[in-house]
Amino acid sequence: MVPAINDDAQIGLEPTSGSAPVISPETAQVEPLHRAAAEIRRQLERLGSPVAYLVIAIVYFRAAWQDPTGRLIGGGNDPMQTMWTLGWPLHALAMGHNPWLTDYLAYPDGVNLMWTPTPLAPGLLLSPITMAWGPIVSYNLLMTLGPPVSAFAASAAIHRLVPHRGAAFLGGLLYGFSPYVMPQELGHLGMVMAWTPPVVLLLLHELLIRRRCPLMLAGTLLGLVAALQLYTSSELLATTALVAVFGLSTLLVVARLTRMPIRPALPALARGGGVALAVGFALGAPGLLTMELGPQVVHGIIQRPDTFVTDVASLVVPDHLMLIAPQQLVKLTGSFTGLEVEWDGYVGLPLLLLLIITAWHWRRRPPVLWASTLAGVVTILSFGPHLHLFGRVFEQPPLPWWPLGQIPTLAQALPSRVMMHFYLLAGLLLAHFVRHAVVAEHRLVVRVPAALLAGLSLLLLAPIATPWVSRRADPAFFSGPAVRRIPPGSVALVAPWAGPVDATAMNWQSAAGYRYRMPEGYAIVPGPGDGVAFDPPPSSTSSALKMIELTDSAPVRDEALRRSMACDLVHWQVRTVVIGPMNHEDEAVATLSWVIGQVPEYVQGVWVWWDVSPACARL
Repeated sequence: MVPAINDDAQIGLEPTSGSAPVISPETAQVEPLHRAAAEIRRQLERLGSPVAYLVIAIVYFRAAWQDPTGRLIGGGNDPMQTMWTLGWPLHALAMGHNPWLTDYLAYPDGVNLMWTPTPLAPGLLLSPITMAWGPIVSYNLLMTLGPPVSAFAASAAIHRLVPHRGAAFLGGLLYGFSPYVMPQELGHLGMVMAWTPPVVLLLLHELLIRRRCPLMLAGTLLGLVAALQLYTSSELLATTALVAVFGLSTLLVVARLTRMPIRPALPALARGGGVALAVGFALGAPGLLTMELGPQVVHGIIQRPDTFVTDVASLVVPDHLMLIAPQQLVKLTGSFTGLEVEWDGYVGLPLLLLLIITAWHWRRRPPVLWASTLAGVVTILSFGPHLHLFGRVFEQPPLPWWPLGQIPTLAQALPSRVMMHFYLLAGLLLAHFVRHAVVAEHRLVVRVPAALLAGLSLLLLAPIATPWVSRRADPAFFSGPAVRRIPPGSVALVAPWAGPVDATAMNWQSAAGYRYRMPEGYAIVPGPGDGVAFDPPPSSTSSALKMIELTDSAPVRDEALRRSMACDLVHWQVRTVVIGPMNHEDEAVATLSWVIGQVPEYVQGVWVWWDVSPACARL
């Protein structure tokens, strides 16, 4: 993001000439008290926004916090993948391992975690909480803090351009709890923590416009933010950089049209940007080198370019994740491309009307012209390489994302997620509208409809009243003393098979303190040829366990299958086999007993075969 200048001209007032006023002793004693009271009042006003955002988030997700170790915000398998990551960095560093590489999943090939959406930086930050209360508590905490922290960062950036706390609060509320952030609460922690774009906007405004912070400090902070974002979500860093480039280009055009004196600040931006690049690359070098030069580098496209995009109709048609969503309209979303968790582009007719009114009525003001133009550019980028309307794809003409998608870094980004930046710009325009059409307007005939339009715009973007919470209950074996019978660092086969369909075993592995490696795991790894896969290469064992769990049929037990599964165990150097609660658990136990040639022991909610390697090797 790139800033425009402030709404209001800063007018300096010179003192009038003449004799100084006479101050009585009583006034001199009272004045410091007034100043102290005013300072306290200002500090409380500054704390008001973050506290309000935090209260909203806590109240909304209160169902999860009634049992924070057993209830999980969101659901599905992505949270399992993320929670595994929260405890991994500290364990890897304590063992002297590279935290971005692991063979504790997909053994023996391992996983390059820089290619999997794994928030390593937040995981390291919350390591004490994870060690004390477990990964579910850390995950719930980060998912709860994501919207309010993002909202507060946005309100601070918006207040820099629209200096009115109430208006900036509403703009931050729109961004932090937007139809982009709240659906991502289903399981994408890296996307929920959307604080980077507003912080980048603040720092670029400091470099270009305000220029009160030392150049080196602003550049260093910008580089630090980029590095932290790299280790949280490299995709979000890539789209933020892309929008920043478009924002700077838009700012230069706006400056030319409005005769805004921006060119003298460009050398400062260049110097500060140089410092930011140097700091960012220095801090991000380990991760970047691991990502591009390490093992298990992904060369293919993770998601097809025309899958997760903003359907034009989704701008005004709500889906079932919205609080106000008539069933007749929700039915229309069934034709949209992609999944509901990635339908990030709902704007709603009231907000769309408000943005159009703001963009037209205050078009001569540089911040409004800049924000509205860039918001239009971002919306077009989110459409992806081709236009989608109710799921129908129009191949011609190709949209701007098509050439951008040929850039390797951006090729892995989902176009629909670019809408995150739209809501920051929309929050800025909303704040400008509220300040000038509601707060500063004295005519009730204008003020009342404007307030109603702003309120309705926010109301229609509210998420469903009941948040997405799922229950988790791990077997006591993985956190109890019995798991210590597994040799440290050895390989254990754990069922249900951990993959994109069911990643529960990854959560059990983290609950066991990463005591053992697994030949399975839900992660992005190189696929056949230049393809991409979301779990290790298929094997007889993985196919058999998936068939048992996901279907009503069982694999045919013949000698060929038995030898093939035994060879898998030998190849993976499996010492222990564990079967936890799963669909068709009896069939899984019978099949593994048939392959291993021995009866398992039932220990604290799981079936365990100890020291299975010799038997498999003899076979």
